[in-house]
Amino acid sequence: MAPGARTAVLVLACAVLALAPAATLADDGQPPLRQLAPPQLAVGTGVKGYALSSDADYAAKLASEYTQVTPENEMKWDATEPSRDDFDFSRGDAVVDYAESNGLAVHGHTLVWNEQLPSWLTGGHWRKRELITIMKNHIQTVMRHYKGRVRSWDVVNEAIGVKSIWSQVIGYPDYVKLAFQFAHEADPDARLFYNEINADGVSGKSRSMYKLMSSLKRQLPGVPLGVGLQMHVSLCAPLGARCPPSAADVERNMKRFSDLGMDVDVSEMDVRLEDGENGSGPTPEALDKQADVYRGILKACLDVSRCRTTWGFTDRFSWIPGKYDGYGYALPFDANLQPKPAFDALCEALGGSSCSPSPPPSG
Repeated sequence: MAPGARTAVLVLACAVLALAPAATLADDGQPPLRQLAPPQLAVGTGVKGYALSSDADYAAKLASEYTQVTPENEMKWDATEPSRDDFDFSRGDAVVDYAESNGLAVHGHTLVWNEQLPSWLTGGHWRKRELITIMKNHIQTVMRHYKGRVRSWDVVNEAIGVKSIWSQVIGYPDYVKLAFQFAHEADPDARLFYNEINADGVSGKSRSMYKLMSSLKRQLPGVPLGVGLQMHVSLCAPLGARCPPSAADVERNMKRFSDLGMDVDVSEMDVRLEDGENGSGPTPEALDKQADVYRGILKACLDVSRCRTTWGFTDRFSWIPGKYDGYGYALPFDANLQPKPAFDALCEALGGSSCSPSPPPSG
């Protein structure tokens, strides 16, 4: 894709689309999302590599509904460079092989982050110049391995306001600029994203991200920059949980980055719900409210004409229960791979005419 060309991504994915096999009606009679999406909209999801190899139904459902995958853990630093200069691409390769065999595009995640780093890196006593060399070697080795197969990357993840080995030794925002510079050198055709959490609406954090990206655009002319907005939210309960931003607020935020000439992705999204008494599951009202959140954010994506990916698509393999006790049910498909009202909302927002009500989720 030529630099500056516009794409969009659903609560589901913004990137160059690979040619995909023709989609047909799903077994439940509902049209796959990939069939409904306009050509410029990639329909993406985070993917767990072990689930692809262990669960044939999961792998088949993913391929039937989506056009793009983001490996959740298989391309992070601890997976790809467990020992210094000793690279292991086996887990990432398995995801890319699956994607290519099913006509899916791949978005790489993530090259530089403060978490999921190997102990050899976090336990070292590095001078600035040496750590820059380590970062450059990692970025460029990984990207060159996947050059031509992975067309977009989260280059830096969650840097704003975070104390990390990168900010303490190299300095912020210097290390962010260097990471994008090294990434562009490795693959000039790849689309390069800065991915951030809790910066989806207009807020102090998103203003900081806008300042960062405006500066990078000036300093790195010609580099195809984009931003990913992570949206891991609940329905405002219990007290203190992060509420979903309004779709209008998200759209305003997206538009100002789009006006900079950047792709804007909803890079990660899930809306967790309470398990209910004795694990009875969420109420129909909660499921409808969840569906409204998904619907609103997808419509915001479509209105801005840039926009990407649910962090997983089925409750069968969700990170939410392990992180938030008493919560789950965060994704468009339940644990039995059956569509929930959230799926119907996405289907309807894309103009589907045969999106039927779904049964309550079973897990």
